Amino acid sequence: MPKDFSFKDTFTPIQKKESLIALLGIKDVEKFNNLVRDGVERSYYVKPPIKKKNGGERIVYAPNRMLKTILRKINNKIFNQINYPNYLYGSIPDKENPRDYILCAQQHCKAKILIKIDIENFFPTMKAKFVFKLFKEVFKFSDEVSDILTKLTTYDGFVPQGAPTSTYLANLYFHDCEPNKVSYLRSLGFRYTRLIDDITISRLEKEGDWKFVEGIISDFIKQKELTINDKKTKLLSTHSTQSFKVHGLCIEESSPRFTKNERLVIKTQVNRIVKTGYGNDKIRMDKNYHNSYFSVKGKTTKLKRVNCPDYPVLKKLLSRHCDPLPEHKEIKRINRVISNLSKDYAVCGNTERYLRRYFQVIFRIEILKKLYPVEANEFKLRLKLISPIKNEN
Repeated sequence: MPKDFSFKDTFTPIQKKESLIALLGIKDVEKFNNLVRDGVERSYYVKPPIKKKNGGERIVYAPNRMLKTILRKINNKIFNQINYPNYLYGSIPDKENPRDYILCAQQHCKAKILIKIDIENFFPTMKAKFVFKLFKEVFKFSDEVSDILTKLTTYDGFVPQGAPTSTYLANLYFHDCEPNKVSYLRSLGFRYTRLIDDITISRLEKEGDWKFVEGIISDFIKQKELTINDKKTKLLSTHSTQSFKVHGLCIEESSPRFTKNERLVIKTQVNRIVKTGYGNDKIRMDKNYHNSYFSVKGKTTKLKRVNCPDYPVLKKLLSRHCDPLPEHKEIKRINRVISNLSKDYAVCGNTERYLRRYFQVIFRIEILKKLYPVEANEFKLRLKLISPIKNEN
């Protein structure tokens, strides 16, 4: 049985607008009221369309700083108060078992039956009326509070891709129709996962009927006035150890693995970094080199997640005199950042933005200490005095 939605002990349904304002730590109430009254549309920057691999375009909406801060507080104070069912993956806080595409693919290893269903234009077709319904029915908020939260988290009547709250809304969108379908499918021996808009169903045995599953999924998708992307929907079966793929990972073994081609790409990128930075201190101080290095390092970490034997070798290569070094001006820059943090500590030391700034400078100090260990230790002592305040509003 799939674990259903449940709430943490700290959660309390909100019934009044004033309680919501207090929960979100809104200081400028008038500005907040104007935002709700006038709508959030003018608070977004619409980015240039991104072309999809399979054709079409994806529109991404970027909220301004004020709205983004509010939406992140909604995530922290409302959406993070839920324990999500174990079939949902993507943007769900879980430090012990990150619910990303790798763990999602792992649920379907050794499948002989594989059904992959994609919801067409998911975010632009998620309607505000269903968002209101989930605030009302899942969280048990009043009509007034549900209406305010719906206005804050939707754009022109739909859920905007790019807003901090949108993936949480995607996970909650089928709250009233998905759990029962998952329970039924699991009782028949099927494994079900959803990674935002990608639904995957699999079974270890090939024998028996299974093509009816698409109709079951289609039913609850249509309940939300959405449609299935037929071009990306696949129904596959095999008797062999053929390499099915889920979210780009091969699943024919007991744990997922990256394709040979992707592993080769990562190896090539690691070798390029080593060749460029090895023994060249000037290049290792360059900001563009820093970006490239940490991007490649992140890709090698993915190999660790799937126990790839290439990982230890690549990790060792990246640590051989090619890791980033600080620029000589970095001491002045970090000193300025810490001074600014000290000024802001009393006012906003308990905010999420302060927390991000704090840990960004810690990351930079770790690079600084490679050439300037004394200065790095002094900066760490200063930071201890202004560490983020817990229990932020």
